[in-house]
Amino acid sequence: MAAMAALDAADPAGQAGWQALVETEFTPAYATEIHWGKPGHRDQQERRKVLHLLFRCLGQQEGSALIARRWPQATKDPVQRRALIEICTFLRWRVEPMYTEAVASLANPKQAWPVAYYVAMDAASDPATAETLMKLFPTNWELYPTLARNLKPDRLLAWIEPIAMASSHPVNRPRIFTAWKAVGKAAVPSMERVKAAMAAKTAEQDRLAAEYAKAIENIAPEMK
Repeated sequence: MAAMAALDAADPAGQAGWQALVETEFTPAYATEIHWGKPGHRDQQERRKVLHLLFRCLGQQEGSALIARRWPQATKDPVQRRALIEICTFLRWRVEPMYTEAVASLANPKQAWPVAYYVAMDAASDPATAETLMKLFPTNWELYPTLARNLKPDRLLAWIEPIAMASSHPVNRPRIFTAWKAVGKAAVPSMERVKAAMAAKTAEQDRLAAEYAKAIENIAPEMK
């Protein structure tokens, strides 16, 4: 991979190394969507993991530069486009031409990238972009950590509380708790309201809600 990147840098117009990567790795990993339990799914997932690691080995500076050079070509090929979006999303790399297109896509919810949290890496510090992201993806769990770092506490609480009210499943709790902890002591009243709403349900009605209320009760002392 490093050798291919070096050759690519020496001859940006060259296609041999990149095309080989597309054919041997991108296409098997991203050309089709194989669902869990179906033949080929495990191999597909392992190929994707290897791609993430290969690009990470290049380093962010060299890897991002390589992707930026190949992005115009990739936009014409759905397989390359999807692969590069997922690789950059996983590695949290900001590649300027991809970033610009992602921000522009937010203007049209029907065309917006499903990985809009990639845009949120630093754009969430801009209130207008943050508001757009929250409206387009109101329950996108991947947005929580980034917005928790950048939003003002009162805005974060106003966004997270209704989601917390509707989300008693254990899988969703860690990110909700992360957002609350980012706010600190000011989040306690919001947590108490959610806990009361969950505790009002009987275990027979919603066992997960009862467990959720207990989990909130356990972390409340940390916040105070």
